[in-house]
Amino acid sequence: RTTPLFQHYDAESKKLGSPKQLFHGTSLFSAQNIARDGFRLPSHAGKYGKGLYFAFNPHKSACYAEGYMLVCDVYLGSSRTVVAASWNNVEPSTDLKGGWIRKTLGMGEYHGIYAVGL
Repeated sequence: RTTPLFQHYDAESKKLGSPKQLFHGTSLFSAQNIARDGFRLPSHAGKYGKGLYFAFNPHKSACYAEGYMLVCDVYLGSSRTVVAASWNNVEPSTDLKGGWIRKTLGMGEYHGIYAVGL
């Protein structure tokens, strides 16, 4: 059975393409909250700024895990690729802006940031 809210999220996610299975290291308390309420954008900045952190490599997520690892279907949409060493303190409201080339081509804003070298 699906709910109207699930159907809404399912329709929105299809606009972002196919999901990628990515890893998220966390604590038991946070894993329980995520399972119950889903991911929430934190009010405080993490190591690289405000955001949710996922990794293709489980070893990377294990470095941040407090004993627990989630395997998540993540809809990346259009990602801005950056070099991790040059990016910290990411601010989604400004750093996901597409710029004039994306606007001219009708591509819109980015959905997330892919940091190479993390």
